Amino acid sequence: MGVENYHVIELVGEGSFGKVYKGRRKFTGQ
Repeated sequence: MGVENYHVIELVGEGSFGKVYKGRRKFTGQ
């Protein structure tokens, strides 16, 4: 699962796991 699988709505922030995005799955729309 990677960022390329998402329509990125906004960059929420960066943490110990890297960049955290709030987005929508391209394929499921969830």
